[in-house]
Amino acid sequence: MCSSDLMSQITASSLQRVAACPASVTLPQISESSAHTSRGIYIHAFLDACVKIGRDAALVECTERWPDMGPAFEMIDLSTLPAGSPDKWLTEVALAIDCTTGAVREIAEFDEQHRYALNANEIGGTADVIGLTEDGVVIYDYKTGHGEVPPPAQNLQLKFLAYAAARAYGRSKATVGIIRVRESDEHYIQQVQLDEFDLAAVGAELAKIMAQVEVVPPAMSMGTWCRRSEEHTSELQ
Repeated sequence: MCSSDLMSQITASSLQRVAACPASVTLPQISESSAHTSRGIYIHAFLDACVKIGRDAALVECTERWPDMGPAFEMIDLSTLPAGSPDKWLTEVALAIDCTTGAVREIAEFDEQHRYALNANEIGGTADVIGLTEDGVVIYDYKTGHGEVPPPAQNLQLKFLAYAAARAYGRSKATVGIIRVRESDEHYIQQVQLDEFDLAAVGAELAKIMAQVEVVPPAMSMGTWCRRSEEHTSELQ
């Protein structure tokens, strides 16, 4: 079992890196911020608000917060997005998996910075949108940039969320997808179906990743994630 210090460094969004380079969990990570990153955060917030309070109110609220983004918000076509059907979707759903017991829960408690608290052996992640069908869950992750993202079938963040949501809501199947949100063009959607056997395989995959982190010393490999850890890059040279 991973120590609580190591567990606290692992999230659903970091699983792709951790699987490729378990040693990265032990090294300090450098936060990156840019105008593109901020723009993506604002668009996520707008789409979230569209579901919760409706498009018109979301335009007013979000434009007041980020005036320069008003034209971009106006241009986003909601007709093919979950945000265009607010009665069918849950947004910003936080889920946790206990890596010791396998228990799954939806996280409902947040602090004043909207950060959720995890137990010592839990990994958490947040889904942009979740929809429920009779026997399945539907999960989409919004992307606003052009950066490379693993496709849904190989995307560990989405697979983690699919496994957690299916367990939390008592469903046996999942659809997971990536929506590339375009401000003045047609949105691009990639998705894949996961049946109960695929979801069981995800559980086994997560257990394997945790086992790799526990190895002392954990394996280290070079990749795009190294730009976020100066110590990591220097050790590999």
